[in-house]
Amino acid sequence: MTDSQTDTATRRFVVTDAVATRSPEATAIAAGYDEGYADTQDNGTGGSYDNVIKALHWTIVAMVLLQLFIGYTLSGAEPGTPSGYVLGFHMGTGATILAIMLFRLGWRMTHLHHVPPSPKDLPRWLQIASRANHYYFYVALIAMPVLGLAWASSRGWQPTYFGLFPLPKILPNGSALGDAAAWGHSILAHLTVLAIVLHVSGALYHRFGKRDRVIHRMLPTTQA
Repeated sequence: MTDSQTDTATRRFVVTDAVATRSPEATAIAAGYDEGYADTQDNGTGGSYDNVIKALHWTIVAMVLLQLFIGYTLSGAEPGTPSGYVLGFHMGTGATILAIMLFRLGWRMTHLHHVPPSPKDLPRWLQIASRANHYYFYVALIAMPVLGLAWASSRGWQPTYFGLFPLPKILPNGSALGDAAAWGHSILAHLTVLAIVLHVSGALYHRFGKRDRVIHRMLPTTQA
């Protein structure tokens, strides 16, 4: 058994004993041991993402949930109608998500040393699945706004940023690619719902299944 495996097995024994006995002494020992274990797993990051990534993450979470709600409830929107104004808000918010995601991608690429590694005791297939889900969010949240704006342009509409200034018309009016853009936008929306369910399930698995500190990495109250 390697040192890493021995350390992981010891940690599981200590935490399990604390849960089983419910004694204050065992719980305190487990908490202290878990803190020390996290420090050996954090790659010098303190076991937490930096505050910029956290702020971007939770901003995107709120905006994506709002966008999905609008997307699934809005129908028959036309410019100049009440639903058309909601659609305009939807497009402006989508453009904001696109800008934030591009900034977040750039920040991530230039601050790789601020990214905590995957827990060493996580099965390889779960590490791959988690990373794939993470990469999907980058791809989808960049592609969806672009496809949505392309579809709106093909309908002859002029997308604007909350009415403040026009956004680029990606496709010409009547473009045959408009339907493909709408289809891609819709498919990515459905897949994003699935990705969110998987992401939340993973967080809950770490919190209540493994009882480790992974979920703390993105909490606003955790110091980077």
